[in-house]
Amino acid sequence: MHLLIRRRKVVKKKVSECVLLILNYKFVNKFTFKQIVFLLSLGALLTLAYHPFDLFFIIPISLTSLLLYLDSKKGLKQKFIAGVIFGYGHFLSSLYWIMYSLLTDFSGFWWMIPFVLILIPLVIALFIGLLVIAAQYFNYHRIAYVLGFSALWVIFEFLRSFLIFPFPWNLLGYTVLSLENVSQFASVVGVYGLSFVVCALGTCVYSRNIKYILAVFMCYLAISSFGYMRLKDAKVEYIEDYTLRLVQPNLTEHHMGDPEKQSRDFLKLIKLSLKDLKENTITIWPEASFPYILHEGSTFKTLLAEIISKNGFLITGADWLEPDKESGKWNLYNSIVTLNKQGKVISVYKKILLVPFGEYIPLRKYFPDFVEKVAYGIGDFNSGKQFKTTRISENLPAILNLICYESIFTHIPYAYQGQDFGLMLNITNDAWFGNSIGPYQHYTMARMRAIEYNTPLIRVAKHGITGVIDQFGRVLAELEINNEGFLNTNVPKKTLQSSFYLLYYHISAIWIAILTFLLICAKRRFK
Repeated sequence: MHLLIRRRKVVKKKVSECVLLILNYKFVNKFTFKQIVFLLSLGALLTLAYHPFDLFFIIPISLTSLLLYLDSKKGLKQKFIAGVIFGYGHFLSSLYWIMYSLLTDFSGFWWMIPFVLILIPLVIALFIGLLVIAAQYFNYHRIAYVLGFSALWVIFEFLRSFLIFPFPWNLLGYTVLSLENVSQFASVVGVYGLSFVVCALGTCVYSRNIKYILAVFMCYLAISSFGYMRLKDAKVEYIEDYTLRLVQPNLTEHHMGDPEKQSRDFLKLIKLSLKDLKENTITIWPEASFPYILHEGSTFKTLLAEIISKNGFLITGADWLEPDKESGKWNLYNSIVTLNKQGKVISVYKKILLVPFGEYIPLRKYFPDFVEKVAYGIGDFNSGKQFKTTRISENLPAILNLICYESIFTHIPYAYQGQDFGLMLNITNDAWFGNSIGPYQHYTMARMRAIEYNTPLIRVAKHGITGVIDQFGRVLAELEINNEGFLNTNVPKKTLQSSFYLLYYHISAIWIAILTFLLICAKRRFK
C-alpha cells in the first residue's frame, strides 16, 4: 500500500513538473497573455467546423488568421510556439471528451486526467508546430506557401496519426461531411485527400492572388459538381431476404463485474431483442453489450439461441476467450461473435487495432503495476491477427467488421482488398464519452468509410448513435444518443463498383508527394 502511494506521488510530481514547464515564461517569451488566448481561441474555433457543429465557414477564418499571425513572428522558434499553442487549443477543445472515460472509475484513474487534458493535446499539437516550421521553406511566394502548407498539413496529419500511437482522429477532411456533394470526392481521394482540398480552400485568401483564389474555387465547384452528379439519380435499394434489428440498449453505466448490473443489462438486451420479433431477423448488439465472457464451451450459447428468430442470427459484441494454439495460454479478445438459431458460433472476428490505455497498456513492462487499462476486465485484451469478412448467408453479402475505433482508420477496409464485401458493420461502445462531442465525431468518421469504399454501413452503438448509412454516406435511419430502442431495417444493397480510392489507394499520397517535390524545385526560380 505504501509503495502504491509513493508511486502515485511520483506520478503527480512528474505531471506538476510538466505543467510548470509549459507555463514557464521563458518558454513562451515574447508572447503576451492576449496573444496566447488569441491563438488558443483560433485553434478552438477550428473545432467548430467538425460535427456536431458543422460550421464549415470557420475553416478559412481560423487557418487564414493563423497564417497572418505567423507573419508577425520572426524566427522559427516563435513560429513553432505559435503553432503549438494553436494546435493545443484545437486538440484540447476537440479531444477533452477522453477524460469522460476516466470518470467511470475516478479513484483508479484520477491521476491520468492531467495527462489527458495536458499531455495528449500538447503532444499532438507539436505536429502543428513542426508543420509551421516546415512550411516556412515554401515561404518564397504566397501561392507556394499556401500550397506547401496544405500539402504539409496532410503529411503531418498522417504522422500525428501513427507516429506516436495510432489515433487518426478529426482529420480536416471530415469537416466536408456537412457538405453532401463535396464529401463524395472521398470515393476518389479518401479523407486525407479531402484534408488537402479543405486546407487549400481555407488558406487561399491568404495568397492575395485573385487568379489563384478563383482557380481554387473553380476546383471546389468541380468537386461539388462531381458529387452532385454522383447523387443525382442515386437510389437506395435493399436486400429484403432478412430484416436487421439494431439494438441500442442505452447502457450508460458499465457493470464493472457487478452480478446485479450484469443481469440487468442482459435482461434489457433480451427484452429489446424479443419485442415483436419476426422470422428471418438478424439481431445485432453493440460492442461490450453482452455482459459475460463467451467461449466455445459457454452455456450462454444455448440461452442466446432462444432469443434468435427462426432462420435468424445474432451478431453481438462480446469478450471472447480462447486458448492460444501454440502456448495453450488463454487469450481474451474484444470480438464480434455471430451465432445461428442452433446456438452454434459460425464466426468470430477479433479486434485487431486496440485502443492504447483503453484496451491494453502499451510498453507494459515500463509502467508500474497499478496502471491498468480503462476498459473493465482482468489484464489486457489480445489483438486479433486476421482481417476477415463474415458470411452468414448466401443471400447476404460478406460483412466487413469494424469494432469501435477501428472505424476511424481509412486503411482497414483496404486491408480487406481481395475479399468480396458488400456491407460494413461497425459496433461500438461510445457510452464511455457521455454526452460530449466524442460520439458525434466518431459517427461521422464511420460515415466517411462508407463513401470511401462505396459500401453501405450499419452502425450499432451502446447508447448512440446507431445508424443505417448507404454507400454515399447518407443517413437512412438512426437512433440518437441516450435513446433506448431498436431499428428494424432491410440490408442496404451495394450497387456501385469498387471505388477509385479502393483501387488506387495510394493516389493521394503520390500526388501530394509530387506537388511537394515541384514546390521544392520551383524555389530555385525565386532565389
